[in-house]
Amino acid sequence: MSQSENSSLSPVAVRSFDGICRWVSIVAATYAIVGGTVTLLGWALDVQRMTDWRNDNISMFPNTAVCVVTGGVVLLCLFWLDGSRIRVSLARLLAMGIAVVGLLTLVEHLIDIDFSIDTVLFQRSWGQHAATSPMRMGPPASTSFLVLGLGLLLATYGESARRRANDLALAVLAIASLSLIGYWFGANELFGVALYTGISWQTSTMLAALSIGTMAATPRHGIIAALGRNDAGGTMLRRLIVPIVGIPLLLGWYRVEGQQEGIFDLAFGTAVRTLAEIVLFVSLLWWTAKGISEHARAAEEATRALRESEQRYREIAQAAKDADHRKDVFLATLAHELRNPLAPIGNALAIIKLGEDDRDTLRELSGTIERQFCHMVRLVDDLLDIGRITRDKLELRTERLDLVSIVHQAVETVHPLCDELGHKLSVTVPSEAIWVRGDPVRLAQVFSNLLNNACKFTNPGGTVSIALERRDSEAMVFVKDTGIGIASNKLDSIFEMFEQVDKSLERTRGGMGIGLTLVKRLVELHGGQISARSEGPGRGSELVARLPILAENNKAALDRPTSGENGANGAQILAVDDLPAASVR
Repeated sequence: MSQSENSSLSPVAVRSFDGICRWVSIVAATYAIVGGTVTLLGWALDVQRMTDWRNDNISMFPNTAVCVVTGGVVLLCLFWLDGSRIRVSLARLLAMGIAVVGLLTLVEHLIDIDFSIDTVLFQRSWGQHAATSPMRMGPPASTSFLVLGLGLLLATYGESARRRANDLALAVLAIASLSLIGYWFGANELFGVALYTGISWQTSTMLAALSIGTMAATPRHGIIAALGRNDAGGTMLRRLIVPIVGIPLLLGWYRVEGQQEGIFDLAFGTAVRTLAEIVLFVSLLWWTAKGISEHARAAEEATRALRESEQRYREIAQAAKDADHRKDVFLATLAHELRNPLAPIGNALAIIKLGEDDRDTLRELSGTIERQFCHMVRLVDDLLDIGRITRDKLELRTERLDLVSIVHQAVETVHPLCDELGHKLSVTVPSEAIWVRGDPVRLAQVFSNLLNNACKFTNPGGTVSIALERRDSEAMVFVKDTGIGIASNKLDSIFEMFEQVDKSLERTRGGMGIGLTLVKRLVELHGGQISARSEGPGRGSELVARLPILAENNKAALDRPTSGENGANGAQILAVDDLPAASVR
């Protein structure tokens, strides 16, 4: 199918439809070749019945049979041209031969001249009932072969020419159908008037077959293309074409036979036929309308699904663009975060190289290097952890532990930062232990990150607090600050990768946008949840982590050793590293 005429068909459907058309054309060509050959044998063997299949003394003449066989051969050639110049030339030569025979015979009829082409092969006295001259095909047949030959010739060229070939084949089908209908109803004027309509029954059938085969050989155009469409028009045509052709023929035949047998007269037969046609065609119209409505509904649903799919695609493509932008921001931030510690380290090393031997200065420089080194280690550790989370490779070494001690460890970690920024740090924990099962290193990392975030996003001299409570079967950890706050539309997105609350912050305080993502994942791996609260920008924020606690009354569970706890025999660890700079002397 062409894009313009069959754009609604999928590639698979196009191949299937083309395959059907191919077989229709081959069957039509085969029928023409076999039928024409049988007719020629009848003339050669002097057997009238082989040339007059209805036995009505209207034979198919030799020139007609030759044209029919040649037309079948050309039709078969259309499927095996394959760009071969020899095959194309042969097909065109044969097609022109058909057209020339038809043209010469038609000229004989028009100007009453004899080119002596009618009796070249055979000459018999029988089978001449509808002939104007011995062995000469009638005007309908000669006109049909002239048009058919031109159509087959055009079919060997490009798409524009093939479109014209399809139109010419349809004209031949119309001529053949006129004769066939005449035979069907016994109307001699439609097939037996020698000068105007004389044509044999088998000639009509073979011309019809060749015209249908030619249209099937050019399926990208005309009525065949319309039949192949998968839209409402194609559906309607496929449903109606057979009933529209078949029903009038059947009703007409019934009408003629009934009157000839004396079952009813002309008026009654006409009335019954008209009523039957009305009922049948209204039924066809209803059936077709129903099918078109179903097709329209299916098309509407497909359109709606397409719109929804496009909307989802657009949403994913904003989301993807946003994620890509955040990734770019993260890479720039990462470069800045890694570069910041290098400047003071480089300065300290430069001073040391000057040979400064003041112990206080060296002690201060060592502290600077140590702090910046620890900062870089923390950055790299966070990056490694986020990579493990992305690949779902992060593992916990869980044990029974007291969450109160974990909170104290986190507080100790953040104390230097609080002192540096002049923050007031408030710590509230219960006097009794709160037992949970978890990885002590990871949980300390969670609370340290939360406290570090609170300190960084609070202006100097602010207040940061951490509180631990037990509520039913959960341990609740509240980390609150008086910092920049969080907009309501950011309360959920702050836990997404590379997301930052305030991108305008200086890079010394802004962070990389992965800390809360890491915190959220670690809390979830411990079977807990984390959420954020804020009354808006400039009004501080509070992050709340919930963790499941162990049942205090289950003494066996509390005393049972778990993965990560040292048993009575203890454990020894040997660390091996092939990096000389990492060894301790």
